Amino acid sequence: MAGTENRVVFTGGTVDFYLDSTPDSSLEDATGFDDSDAGSPWLSLIGFETTETTGPNAGISGTLFSIATNVLDPENIQGSGDGLLQIVGGAAASYFGLANVMSFTSVFQPSPVGWALPLTGPAQLEIVALAPPTTVPEPATLALLGMGLIALSTSRIMRKH
Repeated sequence: MAGTENRVVFTGGTVDFYLDSTPDSSLEDATGFDDSDAGSPWLSLIGFETTETTGPNAGISGTLFSIATNVLDPENIQGSGDGLLQIVGGAAASYFGLANVMSFTSVFQPSPVGWALPLTGPAQLEIVALAPPTTVPEPATLALLGMGLIALSTSRIMRKH
């Protein structure tokens, strides 16, 4: 990263996940993000405040800790950050553990030309369900097993006669 490095600390924040079979939001013109038909969130997370113990943000309290360059220049800003989010609600909260805390990592840079939102970049959030997934056998596997059992029983019947 070029330019002077700056510490950027955010406090608070909310992330809500919704299920929608008809996506209608657009980053290019920032429409469709405030839907009146959104209903209840599938999963709700809030920023979990901590105090950094290491690095350039050591001793500072916040939710998301970032290091960035060119923070006053939207054309050249670049950075990354990490923090913690806590599960606070939503229809799926019990599957992930209400009040569980997980890490959040993000990278940001200037938006592509023509985009309405000022920053873009990847973000990683890993939320792990409390119970292991249930393995469901595939129908083809069950069909092969069934045909094998039928063949065995047929051959046994044929031997008896």
